[in-house]
Amino acid sequence: MPVFDFNNSEDQTKDPVCTYSVFRSNVSSATPEHPILVLDSRGKELKHHARGVFTNPVKRTAFEAEGDNGVVSTDILQIDARFVSLLKWLGENHINVCLSGAVREDGYAVYKIREIAFGGGKKLSAEDGFLQFMIERLLSSDAPAEEAENEDEEETGDSMKLTSIQSITDFMNCAGRTLPDNIRLWARRNLAVARSHEVSAEERRHAQRALSIMMNIQWKSNYFESIDVNEARRILDEELYLSLIHI
Repeated sequence: MPVFDFNNSEDQTKDPVCTYSVFRSNVSSATPEHPILVLDSRGKELKHHARGVFTNPVKRTAFEAEGDNGVVSTDILQIDARFVSLLKWLGENHINVCLSGAVREDGYAVYKIREIAFGGGKKLSAEDGFLQFMIERLLSSDAPAEEAENEDEEETGDSMKLTSIQSITDFMNCAGRTLPDNIRLWARRNLAVARSHEVSAEERRHAQRALSIMMNIQWKSNYFESIDVNEARRILDEELYLSLIHI
């Protein structure tokens, strides 16, 4: 009886291919002149509304569009730094999308991404609300700083409300480094508490509620006005005192 060893298959031995360069932008709306990403349109039959899926980035950074003659694979040439994590999430989860774009000299400039039902139907899926919320939040964010070397990836936390553990997790994955480093680290730690079965149910609820509040804040660098530290301490001390006397 023949034995097949799938661990040595060609696909698994290939290194991932990153085809794009990253550009940094702080524009608050995407247009053909200021797109989310640019696809290679040379010799491709990309339409104004291109339907398909982003490939899993562990293989190649590309978009597989539905063409008249079958699937057309086209590489991602450029991408707004704020959207790198979102496209990774879309590719890993094999989410069907419809792109709106315009052909430029340097490629097909994508300025809108909508989630569609499986099979490419025209009716948008119910999950498109999360994707549009995510895109809106990323466009309102500052471009992330350059990737830090040796970042600890293992440490582990309607207008659209991020209330469930799954939605909070998806948001953190898609937001990536557009979140400030200290907030991202704090969120990972609280997400670990919210998922843990080694703490009380009350502690899990507190961690999840804190995450929901924090993740719904737009963490843009100039979002908050400067605060008076002494006044903030006075208010916190007063709130703590009132909470203690009511225990």
